[in-house]
Amino acid sequence: MVNKTTAVYSIIDDILKAINHYDDKRRTMTDTEVITTAITSTMFFYGNMEKTRSFMSSTGIVKNMLSKSRFCRRVHALSDLIYDMFHQLGSVLKTINISTEYIETVFSVISSYLPKWIHAVTLKGFLLKVCLFVFAYTLDKAFL
Repeated sequence: MVNKTTAVYSIIDDILKAINHYDDKRRTMTDTEVITTAITSTMFFYGNMEKTRSFMSSTGIVKNMLSKSRFCRRVHALSDLIYDMFHQLGSVLKTINISTEYIETVFSVISSYLPKWIHAVTLKGFLLKVCLFVFAYTLDKAFL
C-alpha cells in the first residue's frame, strides 16, 4: 500500500509539474500531497478520508497533515484541477487504446470498486468523489 501511494505521489507530482502548477509557499501541505491523499482514500479506504488521513500521517508519507475540515476544503478547492488532470490522463490513455469493448469491460470493473454509498453533501462533492474513484482506478490499472 505504501509503495502504490508513493507511485501515485510521483505520477501526480509529474503531472502537476508538466502543467506548470505551483503551490503557494505559505501552505504546509502541498497540492500534490492533498490530491495523493484523496486518491489513496479512493484506492484503499473506499473514500473514507479520515482513515486515509491517519494512514498518511502515521506512515510518514505526509509530514504536515491538515485537520479534517481544512483537508476537505482543500480537496474541494482543488476539484477543478483534479478534473483537468483526470481529463488529460483520459485523453492520453484514449490515444493509446481505442476499443469500445475494453471501455465497457473497464466500466463494469470500476463499478464493482465503487462503494455502495457515497456520502456527499453537494452535487459537486458527489461528482468529485466519483471522479476520484475513476481516477484512482485508472492510475492503478494503467501505471501501477
